[in-house]
Amino acid sequence: MNAGPILAAIERELRTFGENRGAGTRVLSMNLVVVAESFDLASRYTQVVDDVAPTLLARAIVVGLDPGSREGALEGHATSVEVDKNAFTERISLTAKGPMCFRIPSILEALLAPDVPIVLVWLGRLHAHDAVFEQIAERADRVIIDSEYTSVANLVGLASFAGTHPAAHIADLAWTRIEAWQDLLARFFDQAEHTPFAAHVERVVVAQASDPGALVGSEAALLVGWLGSRLGIRSYRAGGAVRYVRPDGADVTFEIVAVPRPEGVAPSTLAEVTVHARRGAETLKGSTVRELASGGQRGRTADADVVTWRLQTSTGTALEQRVRLGTNKAGKWLERTLRRPSVDPALLEAIAFAEAIADEHVGARTSTLDVTAT
Repeated sequence: MNAGPILAAIERELRTFGENRGAGTRVLSMNLVVVAESFDLASRYTQVVDDVAPTLLARAIVVGLDPGSREGALEGHATSVEVDKNAFTERISLTAKGPMCFRIPSILEALLAPDVPIVLVWLGRLHAHDAVFEQIAERADRVIIDSEYTSVANLVGLASFAGTHPAAHIADLAWTRIEAWQDLLARFFDQAEHTPFAAHVERVVVAQASDPGALVGSEAALLVGWLGSRLGIRSYRAGGAVRYVRPDGADVTFEIVAVPRPEGVAPSTLAEVTVHARRGAETLKGSTVRELASGGQRGRTADADVVTWRLQTSTGTALEQRVRLGTNKAGKWLERTLRRPSVDPALLEAIAFAEAIADEHVGARTSTLDVTAT
């Protein structure tokens, strides 16, 4: 199939937008390219793109792929997205079937706005040597995935890609989603009398909302990776087992467990984190527990869950606070991710730490996923 007529039609639509706007200004600061592994996912994400593109001043290109189709087909059109009465951006929608999927990189090349950065948002699994992904990603200034759609192993693969393509900075929407959890965990050690306990963490328990036997989800893996790397904990393999060791040589235990997933809660959603630390005869226990599907209270959206933060020490400290997480809106996470620094060493360190979890539990079928250091 010849893509020329489709490209020509889209170019005519783009020109028409400018002509119809008269004195209006086309405002573009980036190319936001979203590639989804199915037509349905691309359709659902189109609203997300329309929500953020005017704020980000992006030319958005949303692509839905159906590589399994025997029929080779390409469809596309452009839409004007208003920023204000004097300015606008644009969204281009493409769907490709069968062999046309492999031509998407060159088709995108013809549609990208010149002289502005390229951000690729890849929604789907990452396969080794995926020609479509690699050709688009090699041109991108930033590569963003949502590892909710993939796996920890895929996240490790993305970090490997970044290692061989240093100009393409990587990000993960799941990493942005756990930012509030990182802040809550850091608060366990904020006060001067509690800070020394950070070097004496003995045990960490992370719960995710999943069926028994599910693999470790990306949110849990990234949080474990962030905490372990921030505390200077190192992992070692011996006889097929993984051992985690603090800088002082003491062992640390990480446990990842499954809790029931209420209806409407995304698979593998982060549900609870508990940290145990011991310094001499003194102990500290901090926990952050999410009340899954509690967001419907008081007129809030169903995904703005309540979190209970607790801190207890053997010296008498007993603190508790209830906070509400922000609504779990895809547009919010995408915009926050795009506004974060493009270079994020902490993410790469967290992924490197989480790699042991991915390797250890692929194919596991136990109700409790236990990463121990004994």
